[in-house]
Order: sequence, then structure tokens, then C-alpha cells
Amino acid sequence: MNNRGFTLIEAIAALVIGAILLSVAGMGIVKVAEGLVFTQKNASTTLKAQVALNRIEKEFHIITGVSSGDETSLAYTSSKGGVSGSYTLTYSDSDGAILVDGDILVDNVDSFALAYRDTYNGTATPTWSSTNKVIDVTFALTGAGGVNSTFTMRVAPRTL
Repeated sequence: MNNRGFTLIEAIAALVIGAILLSVAGMGIVKVAEGLVFTQKNASTTLKAQVALNRIEKEFHIITGVSSGDETSLAYTSSKGGVSGSYTLTYSDSDGAILVDGDILVDNVDSFALAYRDTYNGTATPTWSSTNKVIDVTFALTGAGGVNSTFTMRVAPRTL
């Protein structure tokens, strides 16, 4: 008998063990890639929300008056570049979008709420009154894998 090489059974066993190890490693790589894609999509959702919050904050900081406001819309006047105008921020439940003067600001919105306060830490109310000085904005977006993320901001307009 020759003791210099491997038997056929030893070679096949080594190939089977190697294939098992490679398949486990391959599944791990696939999971890492799926996690990367999931993270990138949720980062995109977060960026979209941040852009919307920044735009709403800029709009609300220059409000000079409010004609009406409820939980899903706010009609207001402001001065942009020295020109006074009337504007609206609304939530379209049918489109799942937040709109500024009819233009989509952000889509894939699951919920949206506005609340109004007399002081920064005062009690929130669902409708605007002439004594209100602070506006709360809360909305939820659907991200990757159906994950909902909620974003909240409180703005005190400078000229109210």
C-alpha cells in the first residue's frame, strides 16, 4: 500500500467540507450586502426628512401672520425677499405627501401632524389661535423594509 497520497474518500471529504465552509461564508457576505443596502435606503429616507424639516423651518421662521391652521394644514403669510405673499403647508393623505403651495415637499409620508403652542413648552393644541407663538411639526416616513421613522421639530416664528 502507498502512504504518499490521499485516498479518494479523503479527497471527497475535503471537498465537501470546503464547499460547506464556502456556502456559509457566501451567506454571510449576502447578509452583509443586504444590510448595506438597507442602511443606504434608510439613510436616504433620513436625508429626505431632514431636507423637508429644513425647508419647513425656513418657511415658518419668516411667518408674519397665520390665517388658519389645523392638524394637517397651515395657511400663512410671510415675506420672502421683501415680497409678501400667502402660502399653505398641507398634508395630502391620499398622496401620502406634504405639500407647500401644492408642490410636493416630501412623499412616502405615513402620518403628519401640526400642533400649536402659546409658549415653547406650553400645552399643544390642534388648531391655531391668535395667541399661538410656536408650531410643532411631526411626520413619519416609510423607509427600507417598511420601517417607519418619525421626525419632529418645534419652530418659533421670529415675527409672530
